[in-house]
Amino acid sequence: MQCHMRRTSPELSGYGTTSPHAPQGAVLLGFAGYRPPGFAYDTSRIYGSHATTQNPKLCAGCHVNRFTVTDQLTGAFSFQATGHLMRPIPCLDATGKPTADKTCTYTETARSWQSCAASGCHANAAVAANAFNTVRSRMKNYADQLWVDLNANGSINASPTDGGYLATLKQTNPTEWNGADLLIKPAEGAEFNARLCGEYGQSNSDNSKGIHNPFLCEALFIATINEIKTVYGLSVVATDVQSRMNEPLGGEFNRSMHVSRTPRGR
Repeated sequence: MQCHMRRTSPELSGYGTTSPHAPQGAVLLGFAGYRPPGFAYDTSRIYGSHATTQNPKLCAGCHVNRFTVTDQLTGAFSFQATGHLMRPIPCLDATGKPTADKTCTYTETARSWQSCAASGCHANAAVAANAFNTVRSRMKNYADQLWVDLNANGSINASPTDGGYLATLKQTNPTEWNGADLLIKPAEGAEFNARLCGEYGQSNSDNSKGIHNPFLCEALFIATINEIKTVYGLSVVATDVQSRMNEPLGGEFNRSMHVSRTPRGR
């Protein structure tokens, strides 16, 4: 975690104003992200389910998971996976062995969900896969309000090249992005949070699709969207998104598969 606890919130100048770098530890423990003024959330309770007493090994509990592969026809021992790929839900080949592939679908059969089920957090692979896809979908719904990288170049371009509030601001308020002014503008903070919890392919962002800490990412998204709407006078988002944003912080995660438990060390 020491290697993954680096640029966890915006810095005052340069590229660090809008881009996280190896923030996974701080996301997991609930301390990462740009916090808009008035951000009102009990930060002592923003812990992902994966940073509680339910998962005493923290990162290793999910990322270094040992499991045995058996021959599907005979049931005999086939392979001992040690978890050294460092992937919590590795892709599997036709025999059930983990592979170096990262591109397979997030389904119950294409990947191994044993680290999720063996931890006691999820009843079985099907439940774990459903929880993952539910969280991922919800995080994407929020992130897309801020930025849709339509041309897939990894940079926010002015609308209509890209979509979302930040693309609109690049068109109407481009001077809000100024890494030399020693200020963190709302637009810059919003980009930081979009990169932190969204799916933009940067190797230096959290890259968990919200799974490391859906509580924190949801709270950051809601506060950030509301701030830039207010500061820049942006129009209201779609009704279905707005209704989700009006739910209590923590939303459906507190009511279903991601129930907050006792945090580690607290």
